[in-house]
Amino acid sequence: MEIKLIDDMAPSLKWVNNGLAIPTETSKEEVAAILKNFSFWQNASAVALADVLSFAQSKGYLEQLEIVFEECGLTPTDVSRALAIGDVPRGLRSEKLSAEHYYVVSRMTMDQQTKWLAAAEKNALSALELKRSIEAGRVLTKEEIAELSGKGSGIVNYHGIVNQWSRWSSKVGGVHGITSWPTPVLRQWLSDVSPIVEAVEAAKAALHDRK
Repeated sequence: MEIKLIDDMAPSLKWVNNGLAIPTETSKEEVAAILKNFSFWQNASAVALADVLSFAQSKGYLEQLEIVFEECGLTPTDVSRALAIGDVPRGLRSEKLSAEHYYVVSRMTMDQQTKWLAAAEKNALSALELKRSIEAGRVLTKEEIAELSGKGSGIVNYHGIVNQWSRWSSKVGGVHGITSWPTPVLRQWLSDVSPIVEAVEAAKAALHDRK
């Protein structure tokens, strides 16, 4: 089987013995072209999956396809993510944006999606930069985003902490698991996390004062 990638710079490749047969004379520029096209296909695959599942949902096929999802290795999270991407109108898509950009704005109103996807395209924002800008309510510079992310500081940014908390909470059974701990354990845990609670309450009060 031959795979002809989109870029004219990319050579035709053959799938041999469960792997790619790459001509020995392939240049650095041709390898770069191959990699760029793999990136394109990866994004195209994510968007195509979103369109297929959105179509299946509109037809009421989703539940009937659960066995197929398992056979294809699609987890409930994969399906949910694809459906979220598929909810973003096609008219808002751009060749300069990726499926990840659409996922970032998937829970927004159409007006907000229009605004932020246009900003992402105009300012060449990556999906992560788009997410951080949305959180800030304005387009952030790369320097501001690096500072928010704690880049080069050796300090874990709060997004990483939130992700760690989510994983830990899931392992202990969430709120139900925590509240079912023995009284001494629960009392100690509340004491240990009290600085975090105080910070959250202070942030809420500060935000309330700004209204």
